[in-house]
Amino acid sequence: MENKGIKLNYIELWKTINQYKWFPLIIYIILWGLVHTQLKLDFGDDKSYFSAVFGNQPFFEWVWNKYLTYNSRIVTESILMIVLAIGDWLWKIIDILVLALIVYCVSEICFGSDVTCRDNWLVVCIIGMYPFIDMATAGWGATSANYTWPLALGLYVLLNIKRSIENCEIKIRTYICSILATVIAGNVEQMVCLLLAFTVIAIIYQRVKKKVVSKFLLIEMVVVIVDFLVILLSPGRSARYIAEISWSYPSYEMLSLVEKITIGITSTMAQFIARTNWIYLFFIILVCYGVNIKGRNKVTLFTSYFPLVVYVVLMFFPAIISNINGLLYKTFYYEAHAKMPDFAPINVMNYTTFVAYLPLITCLLVIGCIMIDLYAIFEGKNMLPILIFLSGICTRLLMSFSPSVYESARRTYLFMYYSIIIVSLIVYNEIRSIDCANKKMDRYIKFASVLPAIDVIINVLSR
Repeated sequence: MENKGIKLNYIELWKTINQYKWFPLIIYIILWGLVHTQLKLDFGDDKSYFSAVFGNQPFFEWVWNKYLTYNSRIVTESILMIVLAIGDWLWKIIDILVLALIVYCVSEICFGSDVTCRDNWLVVCIIGMYPFIDMATAGWGATSANYTWPLALGLYVLLNIKRSIENCEIKIRTYICSILATVIAGNVEQMVCLLLAFTVIAIIYQRVKKKVVSKFLLIEMVVVIVDFLVILLSPGRSARYIAEISWSYPSYEMLSLVEKITIGITSTMAQFIARTNWIYLFFIILVCYGVNIKGRNKVTLFTSYFPLVVYVVLMFFPAIISNINGLLYKTFYYEAHAKMPDFAPINVMNYTTFVAYLPLITCLLVIGCIMIDLYAIFEGKNMLPILIFLSGICTRLLMSFSPSVYESARRTYLFMYYSIIIVSLIVYNEIRSIDCANKKMDRYIKFASVLPAIDVIINVLSR
């Protein structure tokens, strides 16, 4: 009887703790703390470039030379250089805090102040499905400073933009932190484009609603434009572009604008529709479910199932598909570097055959179907999920204008992954608000999320 009482006390204690809405975030921090004990900054750019800078030349001289001859990421990479000079332990602490900030921002953006512990368990699980190993493609430190950290700070800025639009009370120090975050996050090409787009949209929204444009948004706009000009006018950006052509994509200059955009679309979508991708699968199942409980017609009946059917066919029947006159077969560029996915390219040998265009057509149809589905789920009253989804695609399409479209590897999908995560959670919240969506749906989604999240963590720990 005494043991049973103790067991019951443990159960009650768990239930009590689990009522605290940020408890899942604490567990998330602990798990990634354990993961970071296994991470070593001894390969890639971490070892060959950043760790060797101090002692070779003065800091500000290095920063200026970098801007003139290499690239425009003088803010993010200067921070990384200082952090690595102090010690790997500092990078690990910052990276864990950054990962926690991502969870916090995603939770606040999707659920706001009404977020519950159950909601945050879902946030933690779906973020845990992201293939964290992609952040090692240029070295843990180099990739995190140029991708994970800007993502976290960018989400923090976007959260404050959302609060500003909703007329929430925001303290002055929060605005100051947000501006500083913009300076850092906006030093990366993909994120500065996101911030610029959503700041413009926020200002237009306030003008359309005949509201006074927030001073914060105006200051934010100025800072983002300065960040954008710093990148655009960097001599090092042009110099690196020329250098990358020789080692990354020698025939890149021979591509037309249409060919570059085509490569951008197919290489972007191949990562999601032609490879095992837990987050994308979770997303399209959820969207399909949402369309069906909202009420479907002949159009949405097709659009809701088409992305799912394409994914299943490409995943489970690749051999059959590849033997039908080369229809939708997969090929991998730069396999020695990062196994980057893409479909067979359109070239002089096949441009007259219709099947050569099927991968591009399929990718565009999938994108179009998802947009129609999101419109149907929210009945055209909320266009934000569509804008977020499109913005994620555009961050990856930007890579088509760089010869490192394949060389930069899978880390360049990070922002698109998180756009899909955020849209998934917004869709989930909408579905939950409908009477016919019961608690069984909550349990199913969480169970479906936990398994791949565990798989990801095991893969990282076993590296």
